[in-house]
Amino acid sequence: MTGATVAVPADPSSAAFWWAGAALVPGSRVTTTDVCMNETRIGFLRTLERMGARIEVTNVRALGEEAVGDVTVSTSTLNGIRLEGDAIPHQIDELPLFALVASQAISPSSVRGASELRVKETDRIQTVVQELSVLGVDIRETEDGFDVYPSRLHGGHVSSHGDHRLAMMLQIADLLTTDRVMIEHVEAADVSYPRFRDDLQRLDREIE
Repeated sequence: MTGATVAVPADPSSAAFWWAGAALVPGSRVTTTDVCMNETRIGFLRTLERMGARIEVTNVRALGEEAVGDVTVSTSTLNGIRLEGDAIPHQIDELPLFALVASQAISPSSVRGASELRVKETDRIQTVVQELSVLGVDIRETEDGFDVYPSRLHGGHVSSHGDHRLAMMLQIADLLTTDRVMIEHVEAADVSYPRFRDDLQRLDREIE
């Protein structure tokens, strides 16, 4: 066998946290480069567009077998939406993050048809509702999703329950309040994004 150089597009599921933070934190503008633009992978980006987020996609080009592009997201006023049907499988792993984003919209949002969330690393419907409620989010569990209402976040003591998606989502939540947010098992994020907390620290925000 001989070695080869392989170009790998950036992961939209990891980029999603930066897109969410940029859309929500006042005065933000973040560009993620070389992101895979496969439509089956960018459901969350399309959701942000539906909510009214300010998004620019530039430098779209082929990289191997995939299209990639540079995605810039800026602070935006977001509208609540309903996610169901075909929208669910294209962003199933980003739905905990959507719950946080939806809490900062100016109108209610809902998710239906996402019962798969109950058999992920945790029961993500239950844990997302539980932990975001601690931080002041008005979120209500349903059998196959949740309803989220415009909310003002505050500090609190929360847990990732060992789930990497929750660990990262809760760190983005910490950016939305000046109160202290303590996150148990924050290191769970290392499963899919080992330097996530370090990258957030570069924004001069200490994550507990």
